[in-house]
Amino acid sequence: MNVSDILQRFKSALLSIAVEGPPHYDCGRVIVRGDPNGFRFLASLLQEMADTVSSSNQPASRSGWHLGLKPEDVPQLRMNNAILVLDCDPSMAPQ
Repeated sequence: MNVSDILQRFKSALLSIAVEGPPHYDCGRVIVRGDPNGFRFLASLLQEMADTVSSSNQPASRSGWHLGLKPEDVPQLRMNNAILVLDCDPSMAPQ
């Protein structure tokens, strides 16, 4: 499965990501809210990235995978003035 397939499969998913902090909270927090399909959507993206970077026959196994998602391009994603950036770096894997 690729990112386009995941976006299509979960096109009705809802996921919001917010960063909040004082005065509402004692420290900064990343808050992820969504319906079950929203969480499956995010999990599928993370799984696809991890599987691709872990596969030695993929170019990403050497260079990693950097993915930036803007709410304008991904209707499932709700964020204000931000881009969700996911970096899967093979050099950070335990040796």
